[in-house]
Amino acid sequence: MGAELGYRMHLLDIGGGFPGTEDARAQFEEIAAVINSALDTYFPEGCGVEIIARPGRYYVTSAFTLAASITAKEEIPMEQPGSDGPLVYHLSDGIYGAFSCVLFDSPCPKPLLHKKPCPDHLLCSSLRGPPGLPEDRIADGVELPELQDGDWLIFQDMGAYSIAVPSLLGGCPQPQVTYAMSRLAW
Repeated sequence: MGAELGYRMHLLDIGGGFPGTEDARAQFEEIAAVINSALDTYFPEGCGVEIIARPGRYYVTSAFTLAASITAKEEIPMEQPGSDGPLVYHLSDGIYGAFSCVLFDSPCPKPLLHKKPCPDHLLCSSLRGPPGLPEDRIADGVELPELQDGDWLIFQDMGAYSIAVPSLLGGCPQPQVTYAMSRLAW
């Protein structure tokens, strides 16, 4: 269409947002195979078009793990309108901080328990940001054992668009970053 209007295309930016986790709906390798096939068909080598991509999310998703503490717990009666479960946990971070990815396009990563309590009795729980901001909804329908204030949840694969876009709107300060690397990776 552009060529019909006299435009000579010289740059194709295929964008970014490529998944960086193993549990993504489509794996990076599958996406790359489809893209490469289309590029071979529509933009063969030597056609004069430079092709670029921005695979930042793919590279950095696994670079950060977030530890968030439980700062408050609410027990919500199931018969209350809008109740998502019997327990609502407020975390030390929220959608105006490291969980901003939930606002844009990513579901909340499944939390891991810092301490390994006996998971015999799991409760349907909701995760929220700091108290006082009802719109700060991180995740609903999360199966967790009953936890207490001061307990910690671990969220892996938080490297893309988490600590890079903090906001003071929700009162979430920039999380402290502690660098760690396994001896094997070193």
